[in-house]
Amino acid sequence: MVQNEKKFKKVSELRTLSTNADDFNEARNKLDEKLFDRVFLKDEFYELISNQNTYFIVGEKGSGKTAYAVYYCNNKRKGIAELNRVPPQMFYKFIGLKQRGKLENTPYHEIWENVIMMMILSYIKNDLKKNIYKRIFYKKKIDRISSFIEKFHRNAYDPNFQAILDVVQSYTEKISSELSAKLTIHKTGVGSKINGESGEQNTSTSHLQKTSMALTELFNESKQLFEKVNFSKTIDFFIDGIDILPENVDYEVYKACIEGLANAVANLNSDKKLRSMGVRICLLIRPDLLFDMKLYNGGQILKNNTVYLKWETADKNYRQGLLFRLADNYLSKQQDKPSKMLGETWDHYFSYPYKPITSPDKLNSFVQFLYFSNYKPRDILTLLNLVIEKNKNSKNKDIFSKKDLKRVQEEYHDYLKTELADYMSVYISRDELKVFDNFLRSLNKLGIHKKFTYPEFVDAYNNSNISLQHSSNKLSSPDYLLQLMFDANLICYFDTITPEKDDIKHWSLKEKGYSNMMPNIELNVAYQFHNEYANAYNIKYKKEK
Repeated sequence: MVQNEKKFKKVSELRTLSTNADDFNEARNKLDEKLFDRVFLKDEFYELISNQNTYFIVGEKGSGKTAYAVYYCNNKRKGIAELNRVPPQMFYKFIGLKQRGKLENTPYHEIWENVIMMMILSYIKNDLKKNIYKRIFYKKKIDRISSFIEKFHRNAYDPNFQAILDVVQSYTEKISSELSAKLTIHKTGVGSKINGESGEQNTSTSHLQKTSMALTELFNESKQLFEKVNFSKTIDFFIDGIDILPENVDYEVYKACIEGLANAVANLNSDKKLRSMGVRICLLIRPDLLFDMKLYNGGQILKNNTVYLKWETADKNYRQGLLFRLADNYLSKQQDKPSKMLGETWDHYFSYPYKPITSPDKLNSFVQFLYFSNYKPRDILTLLNLVIEKNKNSKNKDIFSKKDLKRVQEEYHDYLKTELADYMSVYISRDELKVFDNFLRSLNKLGIHKKFTYPEFVDAYNNSNISLQHSSNKLSSPDYLLQLMFDANLICYFDTITPEKDDIKHWSLKEKGYSNMMPNIELNVAYQFHNEYANAYNIKYKKEK
């Protein structure tokens, strides 16, 4: 029997992987690449994302959107699969073009549609040039695409958003100028008429029309070229990187820009010709951002073309949840002989029982990980990484102990604060974030504890020395601030102002779904902080000293 006993690695032999999936998107460490591919969990979400009718991958920051796209792109054997991140400079470029009148009043979606089509053409060209045989065999197709792009902008050799936007801008200005020349009639006497308007009036009123016509012409040319090239492979084009508001960019401008991108994605995917040629564009986006934009035919898209990454699971049924499978897989696939039994590797390394203060029963150690988390893969993997790193020098240690999570709590709190800041950055500025951070740190002094009531919070808000009322709308009233804290999963609410022990806690992450991406918090009731956020900001229960 001893000979058949399962052999597990020492804890010091376990490896950690970056929780930033972008690290595995391009040239990277081969050992990390192989480990990422091994530990990645091909679950139900992955099957849905692989479906060609999925155009939007929706999830909170840290929910795995990028990881799914990266794994899909790295492992697609036939066709083109590319993940592209929209850089912050792209937003500045859009704003600059708008302000300088280059693309003034032009709908964002028309610009994005052209940018995406141009990038797809660039990727086709790169695919056709992969080896000498292809370069010779497909020379005519390669030359067609190259001459099409380079005639507008000779520096746009690489398929990246900024370079391609230069192409779109250059072409639009060229066509607009040609249209202006055609429409301009020399003034005579009281002024000539063009379609019933004077030349001066027409110059301003037709600017939008001319730009739109130029963009339409460019799009049609791109599509015609795509048809002529007759590329036989499928194309999956993933777009990421829009979840954080770039510094010094107004939210409304940012929102208009990504709203245009979302509508461009929807429009391109509904183009029957592109669909028949195997093109799919997929946008990775936060649920609150998707909820806050006007998306044409949005209801149908949410129902039929969206995958929402919701990882929440009941604590008692944790073993049936995807988060447990992910964590067990992370440890199991690192073994010389990975276990085929779900939970065997986890139960070896984390064999201790966990007893929450609120429960009379002892639970599995994984429930403690859930209590630390916001039910997101990055939370669980960050905890595992911290625990593994903390034990790198424990050469003879076989398993982890109950104290290990306590030892990494401070580092985990730093991670939680960073995640919170990233979430908040869309809605409030850096200075306002400091105001909010100071407000959280002062709550105990203001009479707010882990559990608190609506009147207590209003009093604390009004009595604080921090000028929240003079900040942005999200901080300008206690009601707005409660909603923002609920959205960020800092707090939950009860159904009454005097909850009983077993009353339901309403968490935003649990209330969210396809039909309600942004649930509202209930006012005039009682609330409770997420335990680890409370610990991070030193917010205690009333009975604690």
